[in-house]
Amino acid sequence: MKATDFSSIYQSIIDTYEHQTGNTVYDDTDLAIRMKIVAGELYNAYEQLAYAQKQMFPQTASGQYLDRHGACRDIARKTEDYASGTVQFYCDSAASKDIVIPKGTLCSCSTGNGVIYQTDSEVTLLSGTTSVDASVTATQTGPSGNAVAGKVDTMVNVIAGISGVRNLEAIAGGMDEEDDEHYRDRILYSFLNLSTGANTKYYEDLAMSVNNVWSAKAYYNVSHTAITLFVSDIFRLTPQSLINRVAQTLDGLGELNVNVSVQAPQVVTRDVSLNLYVRSLQGADAVMAQITQYITNKIYNLGIGESLNPYTITNDIKDYVDNFVSLSFNNPTTISTVDINQIIKPGLVDISVIKG
Repeated sequence: MKATDFSSIYQSIIDTYEHQTGNTVYDDTDLAIRMKIVAGELYNAYEQLAYAQKQMFPQTASGQYLDRHGACRDIARKTEDYASGTVQFYCDSAASKDIVIPKGTLCSCSTGNGVIYQTDSEVTLLSGTTSVDASVTATQTGPSGNAVAGKVDTMVNVIAGISGVRNLEAIAGGMDEEDDEHYRDRILYSFLNLSTGANTKYYEDLAMSVNNVWSAKAYYNVSHTAITLFVSDIFRLTPQSLINRVAQTLDGLGELNVNVSVQAPQVVTRDVSLNLYVRSLQGADAVMAQITQYITNKIYNLGIGESLNPYTITNDIKDYVDNFVSLSFNNPTTISTVDINQIIKPGLVDISVIKG
């Protein structure tokens, strides 16, 4: 019996019964009702079997079942986290007395993104000095808490004697829980690139176990006595605090007589420009916004040393646009490669929607 849906199962039962008995089954009879009940139960059984089959393999599993596949590879789903970093409280002239900045002091950005940061501990700007650093954490999880250097510039709590606040380096680490698609990619990659405990994959796996590390790339130098490990968060901010956490994770776990240094990769910006030809210009603005976001996400999903391939983007965009005809890239016109120590960041994405 080929089961596709309830109707096909029900009809298959009727056909079999009528063939073997020679009697006709009428839809409003007690017999038909009983057959519908049996068909419903069989349909539920088929659905459960199909669902179980889907969860058996990491290529198709989802949710908690994908987590179990990850656990078999010792790969945990990255959890949501708060952005954190360091800000500097300052005064325009040397303080005449010690100024205490309490734990929980709030600051924000004048750009109005709505994210508030609070100090993690009490710090004191000493008499005769003009500034003091304080570690801060965003009050909400997610990427909205990430801030480039210089963005945090507003004090929510006014403290006498303090002129302002600034962040001299990026505040980073804010992220949502890793979705199934990216988590699955990491699990499948682990099957293709096995760690032996003494190769570059071993060090990359250790780095990827640290929350907020999006990509890791390691390589031996010529003498094979040192390894450089590049790590990056998804937003290409990679503060020193994240590098330090990776270094602490590696401490004592490396090979004998092999020195491992952890560094942030060089960030290179790539602009994208393309012409998208469609059968109708109706809803062109929405299509433009959707494809712009798609390309931006596609670039952010690239890891360290990975190239930007416009040809794969072309194939994927076909599925996003209902009245798609064709597209052509103005920039880049070919695969945009980077070095092993570089990671691509999206720049200007310019899309022209044209009827064609």
